[in-house]
Amino acid sequence: MSRSSQMVLHPHARGRTRGTESQPPCEPVGQSESTKTGQTRVEHVTSDLRDKILKGHLASNEWLPSEGALAETMGVSRTVIREAMHNLRAQGLVEMSQGRRARVRANDTSVLVKSLDAMLQRSEATIYHLLQLRRPLEGEIAALAAEHATQADLEKLGGTLDELRVATDLEACIKADVAFHRYLAEASGNPLFVLFLGTVSALLVRAQQKTFPLAGLLLTIEGHCRVLEAIAAGHPQAARQAMLQHLDEAEEALRRSHKSPNLWGRRTG
Repeated sequence: MSRSSQMVLHPHARGRTRGTESQPPCEPVGQSESTKTGQTRVEHVTSDLRDKILKGHLASNEWLPSEGALAETMGVSRTVIREAMHNLRAQGLVEMSQGRRARVRANDTSVLVKSLDAMLQRSEATIYHLLQLRRPLEGEIAALAAEHATQADLEKLGGTLDELRVATDLEACIKADVAFHRYLAEASGNPLFVLFLGTVSALLVRAQQKTFPLAGLLLTIEGHCRVLEAIAAGHPQAARQAMLQHLDEAEEALRRSHKSPNLWGRRTG
């Protein structure tokens, strides 16, 4: 068990360093007010550990104490600890492997992506709905990128254009296209835009598989060039308009094709 884990989790741990007194230890479940308000032991342990992970008291990639040590500290059975760990893994907060202690998982949107993708597949969402969502968000992303983009950001964006120009198959085209929009989000200076695009990345790829062949490589490159030129010039409104035009062209190509806008091939009507 690491020294940092002892300081956070053991109420009687000796030799604490200064500044750790404000970090509340995991209370034994039997003494916790939470259990008096209807929480089960598993829910209490899950909530307690989740809170410490989210507040940074348990850092990314830090190994947690063993099941036995946690059970003793929190006054519960190892079965309760085991179930709590499974809950935390389902939430994407810890990772577990056979014969090893659980470890705090680094920030990763993959769990959220899979959950959102499953929910969307059961919805009636179409590519048109996705484009409606992207317009205000990516228009703002482009405008902010024009204000905040660094030279490094511009070079990464330009690199995706080079990749598009030499792409020889649909997969390579989509990869470069999605990267362009991700780098734009990073250049905006708003981490929530990066998180948003990360969570809908699978949805974007699925939509691009339908719209990219219709819009064509040349039209996509031209659209990206207009956006990049406006950003490099530091013109937010021009960047916004260039992005909206780019998305409008994708929608127009889809409408002209008379192909189904359904994202998952579900029968409609």
